[in-house]
Amino acid sequence: MSVLDLSPFAVVNTILLGLVLCLISAAFYNVFFHPLRNYPGPRFLAASGLPSAYGKITGGFSLWTLDLHKKYGPVVRMAPNELSYSNSSSWQDIYASNSARPNGMPRDTSFFASIEDENAVPSLVTASDKDHSRIRSNFAKAFSEQALAQQRPLIIGHVNTLMKKLHEVHHEDINIVNMFNFTIADILANLSFGEPMHLLNDETHRAWVHNQFGCVRSSRILATLTDFPIFRAIFHVTLSGLVKRARVTYFGGEKGLTEPELRSNLPLILFAGLDTLSAALSGLVAFLVEAPETLQQLQDEVRSTFPESSAIDAPTMKNMKLLNACINEILRIYPGAPGEFPRVVPAGGAMISGKWVPAGIRVYTSPLGAFRSPANFHDPDSFHPERWYTETDEKFSADDRNACKPFSIGTSDCVGQRMAKYLLQYIVCELILQFDIKARGDSKAWFSKQGIWTAWDKPPLMVKLTPVKAL
Repeated sequence: MSVLDLSPFAVVNTILLGLVLCLISAAFYNVFFHPLRNYPGPRFLAASGLPSAYGKITGGFSLWTLDLHKKYGPVVRMAPNELSYSNSSSWQDIYASNSARPNGMPRDTSFFASIEDENAVPSLVTASDKDHSRIRSNFAKAFSEQALAQQRPLIIGHVNTLMKKLHEVHHEDINIVNMFNFTIADILANLSFGEPMHLLNDETHRAWVHNQFGCVRSSRILATLTDFPIFRAIFHVTLSGLVKRARVTYFGGEKGLTEPELRSNLPLILFAGLDTLSAALSGLVAFLVEAPETLQQLQDEVRSTFPESSAIDAPTMKNMKLLNACINEILRIYPGAPGEFPRVVPAGGAMISGKWVPAGIRVYTSPLGAFRSPANFHDPDSFHPERWYTETDEKFSADDRNACKPFSIGTSDCVGQRMAKYLLQYIVCELILQFDIKARGDSKAWFSKQGIWTAWDKPPLMVKLTPVKAL
């Protein structure tokens, strides 16, 4: 009997049976014969990429990875060809420069490769090592200490606008997440485009800010789906032209940055800065209102150091013990970028955490897995700024601070981290100097409601602000 003699129903059944057998065979190979078969982790993750894909699409993957590291240790097999690490040495092995790999392991650009052609304008995410070095060096100038000194008056002006707005609405319960979002977006827009969007006082462009996380979440979902050949083929046909047109619509020399390169990289700078800074500020407020003793100590430090807002200066902030400990601790327990940033093991394989990993495997250090591992930090799920003191308490003396890299490391670390730290210090000082802060609602529940799509999906955080009358 030939295929032509079969009914359509029989043909469909035969195809489905073949697919099922292929999936079963692949799962059997992945569990028992794959080069990663001896790595720890649940077998259902080793068998197929579908469970991890589901976690990434639904926003639960990063927290799930944290739980698995607590159970299985410093390395976990999260998919047939994917390893997650949580120990401090993995940062060096995966991301750091060395003589063999000046730029660390290659970035995983499979998502972008699936939707862009060879003529696409490179960004910091998609560029070759040569282009990445050139593009980054130009952006580094914009975020240098000298550039930051020139930009401080602009930043101070926007933070003053925030404080003025908070005084105007202090009699109401305030969604502090929105206030931080609008302020950071205005600062970044002003630095990038030469003028702000006046988000605190004008609702015209607020929808743009609210939609930014939707863009981040969509990118995460699309990137996950491109792991599967059928979606990768579909996206290459349907999205490549759309992405290139979107870049032009959205954003309006050999040694320097061309205008297309500048436009290509601006969304990355805006998205990264907005999500990470707003998360750190919001998270710090949420933890402080649940830790009244620490909040009181921070108030004492800020208000005894600065008699008024005009006295706040960068050198003094750098030396404030509790302020900087609080910032370090929030970046550990609630990092602005909790999602994974994968690399691909290069040809010939590589040693990671003392064990050989074959070429082509996707690897990363999980920020949450590393920052909140009980193997790296004492009482890792609790907010303890004092763990960052030079003369740390004995119970924190075994903490592995090298495991906490909130800005990553190597040539792809956060180019704007100097500015980020200054913004965090300055906004926190102004807020603490001018207001007493109390929670409105359950701040602990605020954390439990959040999924992660590269960045935290932050719901409203309601607080009550009372102006400090002495000021």
